[in-house]
Amino acid sequence: MSGSASSAMTLGELFSGFALLSADHAGRQVAGLTLDSRKSGCDFVYFALSGKSTHGLRYVDDVIAAGALAIAVDADDPQLTDALTKHISSRALLIRVTDLSAVVGELAARYYGNSRDGLTVIGVTGTDGKTSVSHCIAQALNASGRPTGLVGTLGWGLPGNLHKSDMTTPDPVELHRQLAEIRRAGAAYACMEVSSHALDQGRVNGIGFEVAVFTNLARDHLDYHGTVEHYGRAKQRLFEKEGLSAVVINADDAFGRHLLKSTLAPVRPVAYAIDQDADVFAESVTETVSGLVLLIRHAGKRMSVESRLVGRFNAYNILAAFGVLSALGLADEEIAEALASLQPVEGRMEKFAAAGKPTVIVDFAHTPQALALVLGELKKYCKGELWCVFGCGGDRDKGKRAEMGRAAEALADQVVVTNDNPRTEDPQAIADEILEGFTDAACATVILDRAAAIEYAIDQAGAEDWVAVAGKGHEDYQIFGAQRLPFSDRAVVQASLGVAAP
Repeated sequence: MSGSASSAMTLGELFSGFALLSADHAGRQVAGLTLDSRKSGCDFVYFALSGKSTHGLRYVDDVIAAGALAIAVDADDPQLTDALTKHISSRALLIRVTDLSAVVGELAARYYGNSRDGLTVIGVTGTDGKTSVSHCIAQALNASGRPTGLVGTLGWGLPGNLHKSDMTTPDPVELHRQLAEIRRAGAAYACMEVSSHALDQGRVNGIGFEVAVFTNLARDHLDYHGTVEHYGRAKQRLFEKEGLSAVVINADDAFGRHLLKSTLAPVRPVAYAIDQDADVFAESVTETVSGLVLLIRHAGKRMSVESRLVGRFNAYNILAAFGVLSALGLADEEIAEALASLQPVEGRMEKFAAAGKPTVIVDFAHTPQALALVLGELKKYCKGELWCVFGCGGDRDKGKRAEMGRAAEALADQVVVTNDNPRTEDPQAIADEILEGFTDAACATVILDRAAAIEYAIDQAGAEDWVAVAGKGHEDYQIFGAQRLPFSDRAVVQASLGVAAP
């Protein structure tokens, strides 16, 4: 279920300022909140909202049967007919709230006791790098003695004890429950990934962000947003949140420069960059197969930061984390020491190797930009041929499929096209659309069985070759139709090489 508040709360206290209740109803104790009818329980408040494919009002009988105390609806919801109103009101309390979908986050924040005083929240958005940057920030803050929790793609909780999550950014009620649990576990900070979908749907409403971070903007999620412009506008909403003290933005990204120009006092803009001068500027980036050395200039000081993270894009992640810690008031020397302790993130440029076999990298890269970055980095270290195994998700932006094929052909010596999460689409049709990006599609090998594709690449590659397995990273499932089947790139790679994770 969606849990209970840290202290008892009545309906009147919960809905004060949002809905008028009779004295009898206002005094009733609330046991929990939920937007998911399957998680409702006795004396819960159920928010019956309209979703992309269904409406919460369809499940009111289920929540009433589970003992729901009240059902909250949007005051202007056209689905709430007179007949349905009468049906619900005869069995449970019906509460009408103006613009409920926009304020449910505020109600959840009130219920779970989340406030700026209790938890400092950092939000990270962008097309690529949200997970890596979030983990870099959380690792660095924890290393500096500041307990920090995480909410994102890899799960939620304190590092080392993350609970799995189905969404990068969960629904508002679940999100506030998670933040409350993180606070109760002793964290003073929380770093969370903020997806464009979450911003567009108001899932992060009610959260008092202290710092917002922008990584980059490239084509993605156009199946939902329609255009890159609308996609960017959704991202921008994070930087317009009231109460922000600072924004940390990649100035080497064109949209990042737009965000910097749009930042108004009293919010403090912190730009980071490699290719141009910035508040946090990498004067030099030295890359080796074992890590990075950055010479960072900040506030008139120069300092060297060494890291086990590999790849130029991880230099950007380190700079973003530096900017956030600086915005939070940490001294430069303390920041540099904390960043030196960063560990690789699961499924993000994760390296596997065995004697006499190719080196294999598992990465979450699932956009043309991210795939090109990963392959470009690996070519620097690969002495033999560079292999690439990847696919594209079904029921998602079809326009990026050919672009990903184009990137793979341009940068890899051998390409194996396979399944990702085909969902309801024909896997062969997805592969065909990827091949449209090749100048010579005959150069690609198509093996739709993803495990077989990975095994084939590792078996065919030489000892000095490198194999990039891209697209799923940490994920431990594959989606076919409505089924989510167990599957892990990491596990297949480990079995093929005969090794355990490093």
